[in-house]
This record gives sequence, C-alpha cells and structure tokens, in this order.
Amino acid sequence: MCEFDDESAARTSDPLTSHEALGDEKLRTRIFDDVERVALEAGLAGITINECAEKLPNYKAWSISPMFAPLVRRGVLVRRVIGVTEPSKRWPQGKEILETRVDPITHKRCTVNYHHSIFKKPSASVPAQQRLDYGD
Repeated sequence: MCEFDDESAARTSDPLTSHEALGDEKLRTRIFDDVERVALEAGLAGITINECAEKLPNYKAWSISPMFAPLVRRGVLVRRVIGVTEPSKRWPQGKEILETRVDPITHKRCTVNYHHSIFKKPSASVPAQQRLDYGD
C-alpha cells in the first residue's frame, strides 16, 4: 500500500472534486495503489496520465492526474530525462527534457512515467532485447 504525506496535493487549477478526493484518505490511497499497479503492468512501455485514466475507468482523469507528482517525488514513479535545454535566466543549469509521446486522442505530447522497478539493472540472464540502455 502506498503511504502519502502532506506533499500530496491537488493543483489550485484542479476541480473541487480533486481537492475533495485528496481529503478522503482511503480514496487517495486506493488511487495511489491503482496508479502504481497500472505503471507496473505497463512495464518498459511506461504510461502517461491519459493512458492510466483509460485503464482505470472508475476514476476521472482529473482525480488521477494530481497523484502522479507525489508518486514521482517518492520515487514510486520515475521519468526518463532525455536531454537538457540551453541554460537560461530561469534555469541557469538548463531544464531537463523528459521523455514524452503523443496522446492519440488529444494529439498533445504527454510525459511518460515508469514504475521505479523497471530501471533496476537486470541480471545477465535477462534477454538483451528486454534490457534498457543505462548508458554504461
């Protein structure tokens, strides 16, 4: 079961129902656990928020969306950095560029999230085509 803390919060732009859901500890825990399960099932393909919402039709996307950032902060979900932007006044070291893919419904680029366990180095017995490139 996923434990949560005060860092779990809906964005100020989220609808009232998202804020109410965060106040319901059992519901929030259930959503966290379901999102983690779906990310684990997605494996190497990873999952976007919209794809997760499709796999969890008993929740609205706006109830699922605020759960991703706390899961990323805790390390339950990870995002793959594929580059860094040029330094700017706001980001003197450059801003990380995260892996995305185009959502087939919205046609917008969405951040891909992975379950933390898929980035652990595989043993030598894992077939090469199933291994991720760790840049070693």
